[in-house]
Amino acid sequence: MHIFQKELFISGIAHVEIELGRNGCHLISSEDNAKLVLAAIEKLRRIKNISGMAYGWHALGEIYLLEHNPDLSLEYLQQGLPAETDLKNVKGQARCLHWMALAYEQQGERAQAEGKSKLALERHNEALATIRQAQDLYASIGVVPSFRHVHDDEQRISTAVAQLAASS
Repeated sequence: MHIFQKELFISGIAHVEIELGRNGCHLISSEDNAKLVLAAIEKLRRIKNISGMAYGWHALGEIYLLEHNPDLSLEYLQQGLPAETDLKNVKGQARCLHWMALAYEQQGERAQAEGKSKLALERHNEALATIRQAQDLYASIGVVPSFRHVHDDEQRISTAVAQLAASS
């Protein structure tokens, strides 16, 4: 198998494992979910897929926050945020900051939670502006974009922005 194809295959398997870990919270124990995601992160580390690793760290943050373990949640989210920043993934930054705000809120750290919520709102707005620019560009040249989920992203981000603005 060609090295590029092998990396894509490994990356695809790892992303499925991360999604199983994130969405399996109610089907298996959080410990088993975390093990699944950690194994996926290790696969991604071996092929140097930083984007996938950041996604995995975010998933672990979600898993532990839903299990009312904000300290461990923050530990993983704090690994994901710098990776998302280095990758210039504004949407990923917003997602991490939002979950960090929820973790700080669970810890009773109101000031930290508010600060992260404001940063998340800024990143959500940046992502929304970028999505709208892409939509305008495609509309101006009369082409239907070939990338998926742009409209869904716009709606999800708009909803998140409204929720964050209402809670601030």
